[in-house]
Amino acid sequence: MRCLKKPKILIKQDNPYQVREYPVQIVSVYNTYDFKQEIDMPIEELMGIDNQVVIENIITSDEMNDLIDDFYRNHLVDVRKIK
Repeated sequence: MRCLKKPKILIKQDNPYQVREYPVQIVSVYNTYDFKQEIDMPIEELMGIDNQVVIENIITSDEMNDLIDDFYRNHLVDVRKIK
């Protein structure tokens, strides 16, 4: 079994490089989780919206993807290259 080092993140406070450690339970789950396993679950359930009621005025995520693609595709200037 591969044992990873305890994950740490940097948080900005008085000391910009102060390190906060994750709780032991999170580290334990992280070390034992198989990240290569197949996820057999619909995307709606993973996002927590499987029981969500659809409202008429809200577009679906597929429609939103189409709008975003059209936005990037239909400009004279490539807005993704502008910084």
